[in-house]
Parts: sequence; structure tokens; C-alpha cells
Amino acid sequence: MGATVSSDDCGDMVPEATVIDYRSSGSFDSLQSHAALLARMKAAVNRALRVLKEPPLPDGAFVKVVALLKESTARCRQQNSNFISEDLAKDGFSPPKLEDLQVPATLVHHAQLVYEIEELDTVRSALRQGNLELLSHSTVGGKFRTPYYLCYNAKSKQALLVIRGTLTLSATLTGLMSDVTPLDDGETFAHKGFAQAAMAVQREVLPTLRQFLLPQGFQLDLVGHSAGGAVACCLAKLLKNQKIDCRCFTFGCPPCLDKESALAMRSYTTSVVHHDDLITRSSLSSYKLLADVVRHIATNSSSSKVHADEMPDLLATVAGQNPRVAAHRDLHVPGRAIFLYEEDCAVSACCGDGTLGTLRRLEVTDTCLGDHLCSAYMAALQEATTKLCGDTMSDYRPWLVHAVFESG
Repeated sequence: MGATVSSDDCGDMVPEATVIDYRSSGSFDSLQSHAALLARMKAAVNRALRVLKEPPLPDGAFVKVVALLKESTARCRQQNSNFISEDLAKDGFSPPKLEDLQVPATLVHHAQLVYEIEELDTVRSALRQGNLELLSHSTVGGKFRTPYYLCYNAKSKQALLVIRGTLTLSATLTGLMSDVTPLDDGETFAHKGFAQAAMAVQREVLPTLRQFLLPQGFQLDLVGHSAGGAVACCLAKLLKNQKIDCRCFTFGCPPCLDKESALAMRSYTTSVVHHDDLITRSSLSSYKLLADVVRHIATNSSSSKVHADEMPDLLATVAGQNPRVAAHRDLHVPGRAIFLYEEDCAVSACCGDGTLGTLRRLEVTDTCLGDHLCSAYMAALQEATTKLCGDTMSDYRPWLVHAVFESG
């Protein structure tokens, strides 16, 4: 299949290894997904340790630690049905307003549509149903490249640059463990792979933005799911550095910018995180802590019989005993975070940022894979937005006449 870049009408950023197609994987507990997740997580932890120039994981204990983390989380939630909301209250979160959810509830459908970029007629048809015209797109594959489409609504003066994520969960997990690199301002540190992919997209779309969209006063929104969201965040920062106004909306975005830069993007970036999504919590910092716990249990006879109930205290103890990842490598989910969580069989939402406690630790649960699906983000946003507005008939698909995107 030939790769193309078209101005009329970008490949994976990590190796092409495939274990789980994340668009069809759903359960941590299924035999194939469970085994694949453990293998891929261990590989990702060892890759993180290589980046940090630390020795690899010792043999044994890894499976036990992951199982204990899973059991610990399950017990906490079983014993207290309000465990998540009470944990969030410690961070002083704020409840979202309806408008905080409506735009993401619409744009998440674009984050899903871009996965069909190889079927260009399908994409173009869907866009036209929402009064959007495809301006340019790319299906170029290769290292540090990612597919995208750029579309616009001439009536509302809205433009969307939608960036695709990787096609497999295994590739995403592997690619997350990378060193950092400075962006063009020299003060922002970003995940190297995502930053270079963002620079590639910028080179391709910047002429169109400057020659066609920006002179006519178009509002530019960047959108992406998973790795596509991380590339969108890096690109938004690059554009802002060039005095190009834009907004960014991501779904399941992994930690990709240093803390100071991530927080500085709150005025123009919204990152939606769904429940126990593993990808949004996968960073050098969280995997280093996991490795430190594995080493602690493997080398301390008194810890070899640790129980699930003791894991929260053990995590805190190990974190305090070991050096942290350097600040420029301690990546966070960028911008303002909208956290969608499931409690009492219903989806609730809160607003915070990438420093939320729940985003700084791995949540290994039955749904930590399935929660990353773009379809899961669509369903959760639909439920949370409907709950807030009280209108059970609301439908936020952008292909509908009354879609929020159309009204700006």
C-alpha cells in the first residue's frame, strides 16, 4: 500500500509489532489480553529503565506485583463505593460545566474517524454530513510520522486538524517509553517520538494554515486520541510558540510534556481521561516506581509475603526511598484534564490537570485496556454530558445538523 500526502483531498511512531489490536481488545481478564499486557508492560518497564540508565528488572516478582496492584485497587473500591470520588476530593477538583463536556463529546468522533483515513471516501462523506470539507490529509507511514486530516467549515470559520494514534495497544505501550527532547523554544521538554512526529505534521500543514486558513480568520482546533493526542499537544505548543492561535482536545493522551509546560497549556488544551485508562498513566515516572517496587519485593525477604492491603503503604514507602525521575523527564498529561470515572454504575466527571493523584499512578484493573478505546471515550462522554444537561435525546455526533461543532 503506497503512502500518500495530498493537499486536495502519517504512519506509526513506534515499531510495527502487533500483539493486541486495541480497537478490538477489551478485557484485562481475557487470557490473551492478560498475558499480552503482562509481557508488554514488562517490556515497557525495561525500556524505561534503559532510558533512565538503570539495570533491568530482576527475574520473578513482576507478575506478583502487578497482581497485587490489581487486587489492591479492587479491594479499595469494593470496601468503599465512593473511593474514587473521595480520592479526587483530596486534590481539590472542580465539577465541569456543560460547555466543558459538549465540545469534547463532539470532537471525540473525529478522533475515531481519523482511524479510517485509508478509506478516504468514507472520511470525506462523513465530514460533508457535518458541513466540513477535507482540505488535506496524509497516510504517510514511517518512523516519527502519523496520519492526519485537515478539514474546515467555511460557514462557521472552524478548522480541524485531526491526528491518528497508533493502531495497536502493544505498539502504544512500547512507544511510550522514550527519552525527552526540547521543543523549538528550548524550554519545553517533550516525549521524543511525539515531538518529532509533531514537527513532521507542522512542516506539512503550516503552509496551508498560513496561506489559506489563518488569513481568513479560521479557528483552529487540534484533535487526537492516544498517541495522536500526544502529537496534537506537542504540535499545539509548537504553533503557540509561533504565535498561531489554536485549541487542542485530546482523548486518552499519554504523558508527553514536562510538568511546567503541561500546566502552562491549561488555557487552550483539554485532555479527557477515561477511568482506569492505562496509557494516560504510563510514563517514565510511573514505570520506574513499578520497577522499584518489584526490586524491593525481590530483594527484601520481609516484603516477599506482602498482601494486597499493604500495597498503598508499600508504594509510598518505596517512592520515598528511591530517587525520582529528573524534572525534565517527568512527563505529565498536558492542559486541563477532564477525568471521567465510573462509580455506582454511572459515569461522573471532574476537572483538574495532569497532577491529579489518580493520573500519577498506574491503575491495573479489569478495564485498564478497554478504557483506552476511543469508542469507550465516546460512550463515557455521551453519558456524562447527557447526565449534566438532563436531555436523554442529545446526540453529539458532528455529522448531525445540531452538533455543537457547527455552532462553534
